[in-house]
Amino acid sequence: MKRNQELALAPEGDRVRSLTTFAVSVADIKAQVQLIQEVMRDVMKEGEHFGKIPGCGDKPALLKPGAEKLMLTFRLSNDIETAVIDMPNSHRENRCKMTIFSPDGQRLGTGVGSCSTMESKYRYRNKVEPTDTQVPSAYWDHKKKNPKRAQDLIGKGNIAMKNDDGQWVIATKAGRVEYEDPADYYNTVLKVAYKRALVSGILVTTAASDIFTQDIEENPDLYSSYDSQEGEDKGNSGKTGVILIGVAEVEEIEKILSDNKIDKEKFLQAIGAATVDTIPAARVKVALGVLEKYLRKVKENKANASTGNNPGPHDNNSAGNTGGTVNNLFISDTQVADLESLISEVKANKEAFLKYFQIKALAALPNAAFKEAVGKLEQKRAQSSQGTSGGKKDVSTITEALKAKHIHFTFGKDGAILANIPFKDETSKKLVKSFGFIWDSTAGVWVLAQN
Repeated sequence: MKRNQELALAPEGDRVRSLTTFAVSVADIKAQVQLIQEVMRDVMKEGEHFGKIPGCGDKPALLKPGAEKLMLTFRLSNDIETAVIDMPNSHRENRCKMTIFSPDGQRLGTGVGSCSTMESKYRYRNKVEPTDTQVPSAYWDHKKKNPKRAQDLIGKGNIAMKNDDGQWVIATKAGRVEYEDPADYYNTVLKVAYKRALVSGILVTTAASDIFTQDIEENPDLYSSYDSQEGEDKGNSGKTGVILIGVAEVEEIEKILSDNKIDKEKFLQAIGAATVDTIPAARVKVALGVLEKYLRKVKENKANASTGNNPGPHDNNSAGNTGGTVNNLFISDTQVADLESLISEVKANKEAFLKYFQIKALAALPNAAFKEAVGKLEQKRAQSSQGTSGGKKDVSTITEALKAKHIHFTFGKDGAILANIPFKDETSKKLVKSFGFIWDSTAGVWVLAQN
């Protein structure tokens, strides 16, 4: 009681207030989430402002351009504090603290990020030694259409690079060595630390972590004067290469392929590289993610075999049937033919289908993803069937129902209805599902295709 009397007599500014005094209304929170989703759908581009990192879940990663778009959307400003830590052998670490402010100058939150020249992508490079042998002209003819044939022309494990005279010659790789001068990357690691802090701060202040994650894998503008399977010949600049996989990762992947007797050629086809040691560093997570799915499938099927459970109807080429001792990381030729037939039958967009599974050909579909692939196509069939049987309500009926529930929607270029629903609005989700809407995790909207 005495405490209450003291509070009552205390000046207004000295009183302890309830957190609800400063709370944002539920309506404002919903409006903010919806606005972020609209910006993501109508303004941002996948691969430029955000993107999924294969092997790191379905939540898209927020990239620096995307964070800048959200800053513009909410008219935010920022203030940055940077600390530089000098390390042995001229290495350096940059630590950034990014404070985000509202348009009226109110402090909203803080993000942090660091980057160091000791990170492997800045510390090491693949040492290459040029030979006197020129790259055959046929190499460039086959490079895009038949990478394996192109690699055979210059020899396994070799790469094409420009010599001091500007001529493309065959070069051999001589392992990984440290960069001679870490100072070459001082500016780069400073910018990366800034970017990490910015993304962190924007995610915190906009409460967008349920939509995006921190960008997991950077692809810094570090180039070397050699060609790679993903590089493009851009004239005589010589800066056409990409950072390649490290020696430790090469050994790890080679060991997994060898121990599990996995077809290396098909594996590399799925990853988009000619050899394991020419896998770009930015694709390492993809490679390990594919292998992880395969090994998990092997384990599951071994467990099923030990308990007497039979594989599902789509598991005729599952890894567990052989205990992982043969080559079934990817679907069989029969399964490829089945998918081709099903894609044609349900009139699915094959290019979009391949893009969804992040592969370049059906033969590169991991066996562990076969069930999901069939399920997606069967879902498409069910939608088509619903539309032709008359069970699907007309557009005006659907749009009127959406308006009645105050569900924001737009129309796509192909006539599809795109509904934007807050993540926790289960009632609205139930309604759109009843009309046959399907969740598109890439665009972040509920979609009802119009056939």
